[in-house]
Amino acid sequence: ESLPAAKENAMEISKILCLDTSARSLTVGIARSEGGTRKYEGIYLPDCGLTHSEIMMKQLDAALDERGLCIADFDAFAAVVGPGSFTGLRIGVTTVRAVCQVTGKRAVAVNSLEVLAYHIGSPRVCAIDAMHGKLYYAAYAGDGRELCPPSVCERSEFSAVLERYPYPVYASCALEGATPAACTVESLCACCLDRAAEGTVDYRELQPLYVRSSQAEETLREKLRAEANAGGRL
Repeated sequence: ESLPAAKENAMEISKILCLDTSARSLTVGIARSEGGTRKYEGIYLPDCGLTHSEIMMKQLDAALDERGLCIADFDAFAAVVGPGSFTGLRIGVTTVRAVCQVTGKRAVAVNSLEVLAYHIGSPRVCAIDAMHGKLYYAAYAGDGRELCPPSVCERSEFSAVLERYPYPVYASCALEGATPAACTVESLCACCLDRAAEGTVDYRELQPLYVRSSQAEETLREKLRAEANAGGRL
């Protein structure tokens, strides 16, 4: 899977509402670009315990109310589409799709790994916890070009990834040798403005970027393999 391709819509995007519900953290960003000057504001909660469905709208309303803004004031709406928590991704993507549909505005898709260390202007590998002993990772050049798309590996295999991409590692989870990083208001807003400048997409093209199968799907496959192996021994 990959992010939807940016479309032709070349209108100037000066104000974007950005959401990241891909991890235990929650980021609501208000990105503005006016007269060549950028301004990043919003709310960052480092650990909301995966309760996005309960607190996201309250935090979003608070971020807007504090600045005297409403949904209609934005030119586009952005979501971190993954990889990350399957439930969290669906919440963020569904919310952005809904407001785009209601307002008739365009959508912006960014991935959780490019946002993670977006301010770093040198080659890097970004990693986040994929649970169950796995890591999501991607590699980027100093100018932000994607050298390796969002992928998943066992933690024990990550050293092999670094042999292919021997760059400093930035991670949002505990990882030996990595520099701690997070999807802050600043990194999210900066990334969303840059992606919007490249083009926006119709809200119907906004889809979660899962990268790997869900744990339920993996468990089912393991069960079917075990049953097939048992049948073969009869």
